[in-house]
Amino acid sequence: MISRIAAVSMLWLLVAMVFSTGASRAAEGDSSGVSFEIVPIWSHVHSTIEGDDGSVSPDGIKKHMQSDGYKGLILTPHTREKLHFPEVREWADRLNAPDFVVVAGREVAARVVTEVAQGERPLCHMVALGDSDDILARDNVFTDEQLTEQLAKLDEESAFYWWGHPWTCPQWIPYANLFYGIEMFNGATEASYNVSKNAYFGALRSGKNLFVTSGIDMHVLAQALIGDYYTYVIPDEFTRKSLAEAMTAGHTIAGFNAKVLFINRRPSFEFAPVSDGNVTISGGLAIKPLPGVKLKLVIHKNGAEYTPSVPPELTLKGKSSKGYAPHEMKFSDTLTSGESACYVFEIPRHMISSPYCFKAEK
Repeated sequence: MISRIAAVSMLWLLVAMVFSTGASRAAEGDSSGVSFEIVPIWSHVHSTIEGDDGSVSPDGIKKHMQSDGYKGLILTPHTREKLHFPEVREWADRLNAPDFVVVAGREVAARVVTEVAQGERPLCHMVALGDSDDILARDNVFTDEQLTEQLAKLDEESAFYWWGHPWTCPQWIPYANLFYGIEMFNGATEASYNVSKNAYFGALRSGKNLFVTSGIDMHVLAQALIGDYYTYVIPDEFTRKSLAEAMTAGHTIAGFNAKVLFINRRPSFEFAPVSDGNVTISGGLAIKPLPGVKLKLVIHKNGAEYTPSVPPELTLKGKSSKGYAPHEMKFSDTLTSGESACYVFEIPRHMISSPYCFKAEK
């Protein structure tokens, strides 16, 4: 029988092989017995589709994303009057493949009329996915003060939607809990990250769980040189349908210059029963540290920063490759009988998870 030490050594040898080849999608088994895929995608992309304002064709974007280790993308053209949405769906169908998933989404803008102190041009945007052949919600039909009306129009399409680059629209912070999700990493500056982070945890404290995506509102491929913006969607299967279902179930992790190599279970809004009350999340990560930013693992419980009785671990496990250093992370907690809680793990400005929700059996 292989010893535990030998087994761990073999696991990290495998991680090193995966890490060195640049692969970032892995089949894993949940500690609850559920199998899943770890699928890194770019979740906010503009292109040369008529009506959009990107500089690269959808097939050019796919080619670049594949060469950089991504396994999918969401096309998110602006919903201007000229946009013919069926063309977006046609592009997604054409580019979708057994080894690369392409989804037809869109970005919807509200016309900003509220005067709020903002550090850059005010933009109130959301990204939306749905199965409608064409779209009802378009740019600038509603103002930023009419958010509920705009979301109702998206609801008519049976769409789900997340808030894009929140720091450009601070007037929506009190309404973050109206969205399904939130974009976390556009620009990756401390100030912009903190706006998204505070809005996210505010929603969690109010009782609304949001999924996270990693953003850069990409219009030119040069933006991809800023860093790697991974939205890790963790679906049951490698299909568009399963990808969308995973997002709305909260099976996502957002990373900037941070890769998920393996993980023992995926985030989920559904409260998983734990018979003994013990919760443990562990995984292998590869991180390219930002200058001046200390790597640490921070745990949040029900939207508030939390220190478990056993300190969370983020441990360097080997040498860097292409600037990425392999790490092992782990945190544990014990719930009292009947207690329920949702946890988020965070490596500030590098990685943050959607909530992991659990309930201890009585």
